[in-house]
Amino acid sequence: MKYVRSNLDEDSEIGGSSSGIAGSGAGAIGTAGEAFQNVPTVTVPRPRASRLQRLRNYFRQRNYLEKFLFIAVCVLTILVLLLAAFLYRVTCPAPQHSFEVQYRKEVVPGPPAKGENLSMVCLDPECISLSARILSYMNEAANPCEDFYEFACGSFRKRVAIPPGTQRVTSFSLQAEANEILLRSILESPAPPAAHASPSLRSAFSAELYANAGRLYASCMNVSAREASGVEPVTNMIAPLGPWAAHRPAGGPAFNASAWNLTKGIAEVVQFLLAHTESLPFFTVDVEPDNSNSSRHVLCFGQARTILGVRENYVGNGSATNLAALSEALLSVAQLFNFNLTQSNVTDLIDLEKQIAQISLPESERRDSTKIITSTVRYLMDNVGCVNWLDFLARYASNVSYHITPDTPVNIRDENYLRQLCPLLQRLAADPQKKLTVNNYLLIRSVWIFLSVLNKEAAAIPRKLHHITDGVHGSPNPWALCVRSVSGMFGFGLGKLYVDQHFDDESKLAVNSMINDVKAAFNRSLQEAAWMDATTRRLAMAKLVGIRNLVGYPDYFGNETAMREEFGSFRFASGEYFNNLLKIQRLGHVKSIAKLAEPVKVEFEMTPQSINAYYSPSSNVIAFPAGILQRPFYQAQFPPYISYGAIGAVIGHEVTHGFDDDGKNFDRNGNQRQWWSNRTAQSFKEAAACIAKQYEDFVVDGDVRVPGQLVLGESIADNGGLKSAYRAYKDRANLLPEPLLPNLNERFTKEQLLFIAYSQTWCELETKESVRQSAKVDPHPPGKMRVWGPISNNHDFGGVFKCPAGARMNPVKKCTVW
Repeated sequence: MKYVRSNLDEDSEIGGSSSGIAGSGAGAIGTAGEAFQNVPTVTVPRPRASRLQRLRNYFRQRNYLEKFLFIAVCVLTILVLLLAAFLYRVTCPAPQHSFEVQYRKEVVPGPPAKGENLSMVCLDPECISLSARILSYMNEAANPCEDFYEFACGSFRKRVAIPPGTQRVTSFSLQAEANEILLRSILESPAPPAAHASPSLRSAFSAELYANAGRLYASCMNVSAREASGVEPVTNMIAPLGPWAAHRPAGGPAFNASAWNLTKGIAEVVQFLLAHTESLPFFTVDVEPDNSNSSRHVLCFGQARTILGVRENYVGNGSATNLAALSEALLSVAQLFNFNLTQSNVTDLIDLEKQIAQISLPESERRDSTKIITSTVRYLMDNVGCVNWLDFLARYASNVSYHITPDTPVNIRDENYLRQLCPLLQRLAADPQKKLTVNNYLLIRSVWIFLSVLNKEAAAIPRKLHHITDGVHGSPNPWALCVRSVSGMFGFGLGKLYVDQHFDDESKLAVNSMINDVKAAFNRSLQEAAWMDATTRRLAMAKLVGIRNLVGYPDYFGNETAMREEFGSFRFASGEYFNNLLKIQRLGHVKSIAKLAEPVKVEFEMTPQSINAYYSPSSNVIAFPAGILQRPFYQAQFPPYISYGAIGAVIGHEVTHGFDDDGKNFDRNGNQRQWWSNRTAQSFKEAAACIAKQYEDFVVDGDVRVPGQLVLGESIADNGGLKSAYRAYKDRANLLPEPLLPNLNERFTKEQLLFIAYSQTWCELETKESVRQSAKVDPHPPGKMRVWGPISNNHDFGGVFKCPAGARMNPVKKCTVW
């Protein structure tokens, strides 16, 4: 995505022309003076001409070049005077006065407030850039009381373009793009810089880490080596998993459908894929904190993830287009790897994926953590008995000292799906043709996950599929793909280098202070919730106090020994991209399994360079990586009313997640249990239903709606986050220095700018395909809804913008949970 910027070459031309005109003008004036002195004397007396006539006569005597230069000098003089006036207007205090800004028929009072010191205008480059960005996104002709998204973000889509290889551009993606440039600089530099943004993190190991990350990036950028290898690295890996009906390596056994054990074949492929991906066929297994005992790790089992991702892509509107695109992609894979698959075989594969999707749970139902069962391996043996679980899990944990028995605790995430899995597999196993289809499906799934890291022809297959299903156009620059690869695969290693250069400890202290302010504001919401009984409120306040903050980066970044333990085992080669990735995945897999024998530790789950934040219900932690603590969300120079509207609302969002429809099911220690009274739980349900219904009634892009239950958690968090951020700002407004922003202080009050800063967090431009796809499966509502809902439910907004009761952004009936 690119901002609309001035062309520097054009600026240079203007500067050059100014110099040229000035020089030519000086010469021309001198020549004109000499010619005038040689005019002969006339003895006939004439009436004395007026000054205007003399000027007119003088001008007539000039040639065309002299006239042009004279006019040019005049025009430039006027421009200089106008520029000087503008600079004086921006930099010098204006007289105090009262005024109003007119929005259609509503009158919105603007500053300066009575007695306000206008000499506090911030002329720091960060403030000037911030003001320009805010104004460039806005559509001030829109009525803020009727559509605040259009008011705050109406010009955003004119200023940006969706970058190649993606389906949307947002405030988050813009910062991610800026971060990628910084990460590229780190990865392409021959040595780390001497200066550190965080001196406390200075480490001798950083230089070694720097070189290692650089080699991983170089291996990704080595396109010629990847093209030379082709798909051979993958075909060599999958050969031992056979026999394959569609792929028989030289000297390999032939496929015999009647002799092939279907469930054993599935278990072996899942075992292979576990070391390389989380996208597994038929069922998934992972290591997570136990829902009922957050101090320990357990195995968690759930439903499969299909090639197109989720159930909704196989059923309902748009599925025919998706499945046609999938068919084309599978045929392309068969051709690339020389698999013996016909169109009929591919049709059977897609039919199998549809059967898996049909027994899968919708994403809106999977959000409910109360449906996760805490049980033992014996549950799987009794209810999903078609798989030899003890054998499968013994091999799964063979690299760690953790013995799995029938009584080993597990979490079952998708019980309904797993109960239907064996009947499906038994039907498939009873038919030789369907067994053949399963064998072909496992073959395709074994190679699909590697397509994007092989040669160009392989990477083009999933990219073309996403173009049709998600509206993704084009491909990013190779360097951007490689930065994302390193950041995704070796994220904390690269994150250490990012923090060294681009995050300082002062920001960490300032953000922690803001977190405390927002928590205090949310505590008021708990106290004001009349529908809560005293016992539940007391426990909720205790949970709020117990929320731990993670800001910036992991603590071990400052520990040399811990750094070597975490990253010392990685040794990358600059010409072996595929092998480098396998090494990372396999070591990560072993570390994940090893957690089964270790207690749960509170640690960052996101890399420091992530432009994101999260709340973890199992550890009662909120986390804000260094990446999101940058512009446009936070800068030390930003005025508080901007900071609280942007990063303050993000903080409030994550705090509120601890008390949304899912977070409320976990106590202050991260254990899932019913700690709410029945009456209070019912009152919460009724308040949440108001928000769910409100969001279901919102319409974007003409006819797109979202399931209210799917987006309920994020919507509750957005509403509570904005309310807490605004309150936190008002509580601190008189205690903090508040510089004004140039060209904004005359238009809006500080409170208005806070709401604008919040709303511009959700400015976005998205392809139509992506809007429709996200509406079905994404728990985050579209950006417009993330403005409309919290703004229209906020009890302070109407007064700040003087919106009449009943206006669309100030309805009489508001939905409030917190």
